[in-house]
Amino acid sequence: MEKQKQMTEQEFRNISLYTDTEMELIKTTFSNKGLILSLRKFMWQQPINKAERNNVGHLSKSAIKLLRETFIPTLGSMETLEQMKDIWLFDFETTMPQYAMQLFKVRDLVGRYFNQVFSELEGDEMEDKIDFAKLSDFRGKTDEEAYIDMSARNMIARETQRYLCLLFLLAQPVKTPDQIKEEAVQNSNK
Repeated sequence: MEKQKQMTEQEFRNISLYTDTEMELIKTTFSNKGLILSLRKFMWQQPINKAERNNVGHLSKSAIKLLRETFIPTLGSMETLEQMKDIWLFDFETTMPQYAMQLFKVRDLVGRYFNQVFSELEGDEMEDKIDFAKLSDFRGKTDEEAYIDMSARNMIARETQRYLCLLFLLAQPVKTPDQIKEEAVQNSNK
């Protein structure tokens, strides 16, 4: 049986969704678990304390740009092989037209919500602010409005968790095979 070859950090970077410059920014910015937790609370419009606000408030413009491109992807320069991402790339072709429009409305609401979040991080205030908590309140809404709002709310929650975890994991140091072996030996001696 052939041994599986472990990927080196450079090989990993070569198939990454992010360029080398973006990976450096990720490593220097998103390795802090406190920042990730503060960002999650901010993005879900939960109350945040002064320390959490300070964490979020010190993000650089380039870090906010990277967040925006991660959460609201658009077809762009695509500098890496796997950089085929766009908020509108999802499977709807097998969906009946009357239901596809609801999916489009959900995606649009999600995109507008994340745009609002990142505009707030940049210091801009948005008119007609989307309230995250109200997305799950179905009272007084039509069935379609309730479906769209709740679907968008759930997608926002999932995407926030998924992308913040991805950025946190990408920010962690990549261990060499020798480091992994050394750790295994040390752990087996315990």
